[in-house]
Amino acid sequence: MMLTDLPTEVLLDSFGYLPYDSPALVQLRETSRLLKSAADDNIGCFLRFNLGAENDMIMIVGPNRVSMSSTVLERVQEVEGLEFWLSKVRTMTFTDLSHGGGDSTKEFAALLERVFGYFESSDSGIPPFNMYIKALKMGSPESYDIISRINSSPLNCRVSLQTYGPSATDENSAVDVQKPTFLGKKFVELDFAMFGNEFAIPYEMSEACEVHDMKIKGYKEHPFMDMVSIVQNANTCNFLNNLTWSSMNLKLDGTSNLRKLTLPNVQVLDLQDCKLHIEDGIKVRRRGTCAAKEIKLSNQDPRMLGLFDFPHVTNLFYRHNAKAPVQASRYLDHIVDKLETLTIQCSMSETYNIFSTSSFATSSIKSLDVTVDHFDSKIMTPLQKLQNLETLVVYFFEMPCDDEPEETLDKELDPFLQALSKACPNLKTVDIAAGDDFSKTLIL
Repeated sequence: MMLTDLPTEVLLDSFGYLPYDSPALVQLRETSRLLKSAADDNIGCFLRFNLGAENDMIMIVGPNRVSMSSTVLERVQEVEGLEFWLSKVRTMTFTDLSHGGGDSTKEFAALLERVFGYFESSDSGIPPFNMYIKALKMGSPESYDIISRINSSPLNCRVSLQTYGPSATDENSAVDVQKPTFLGKKFVELDFAMFGNEFAIPYEMSEACEVHDMKIKGYKEHPFMDMVSIVQNANTCNFLNNLTWSSMNLKLDGTSNLRKLTLPNVQVLDLQDCKLHIEDGIKVRRRGTCAAKEIKLSNQDPRMLGLFDFPHVTNLFYRHNAKAPVQASRYLDHIVDKLETLTIQCSMSETYNIFSTSSFATSSIKSLDVTVDHFDSKIMTPLQKLQNLETLVVYFFEMPCDDEPEETLDKELDPFLQALSKACPNLKTVDIAAGDDFSKTLIL
């Protein structure tokens, strides 16, 4: 049976489920006027432009997200033109696939002008859409023009920008920070990485900027940067909720304006592999306030926490794969008593000194997740003080070193678990695992 022999109702019913390829989709729309009209009403177009690739454009048409390469687009344009598909766009992605082998910002700027030009001249009106810009290389005039073009457009779009600075091997490796680009209201996410010898942020946030998610990645060869200036850059956006810093070399010295060390809007603070240098004479004490409710630290100098008050924090994730430069417990003490959820993944027993503090004993922790080398009563016994504890997860890297390790671990755990269940009236579940094979779950 031919496609055209099927009843229109059957085709409509199966339209969202069958794995059509692009030519079949075009044929389907040509079957009848009724089918074409009904199908077009349900098409949401996901348009991906692969800059620097042989096929520079791939169209993914819903509801089945059918891929459409540029060769198929030739037929589509013969039928009714690219404009039809552009009018259906709900999500647009621009990806630079040159992988450092070239600069496609000129191509991107020209393509963006073509697409925006069509949208802005459309009589039918373009519904709101999302735009994802991935791996845009900064530094050239075209890169600034792209940002400015988006800012000035009357289109209703939300833009997620992933961008990076020039590398140290580029002939022109300096980012022109004297000509910063203002990110306007359309920008909602910013992911910026700098790979050159110097760290510079070529953006400023306008008052209307609505960036709610900011990620800034440094480079291990960068000199140390003033932490206060990086904080102030984040504070320019009043809508900022999620802030991530990774691989950044930060410092506080005599030139730092410590009174401005504050993060009043951030709700989630994520610090990964950042180094902190504090000049002799500057004390690590709380200088300002961070509004974060959730804090994540991965291989991070814990002194960063000692610089802020966290009046609203409820969740803390702390992981350190190697020996921390300082003991973490002394910089967690002013946070622990506010927590409801605490995760610590660290093999250094000194980190767990925090369990012996009065702040821990009087905390409101309901969920605790702990990873340690082996069962240690000095670490585990203080958990019995958590009156609000509901869920406990423990993982031991090592099993006891004897002929019957599982039996030995059970003997160590049994009195601990009995005492814990009596001391913590709200305790509901306990999950304990060790090594590769041992696991035990208690539901109380």
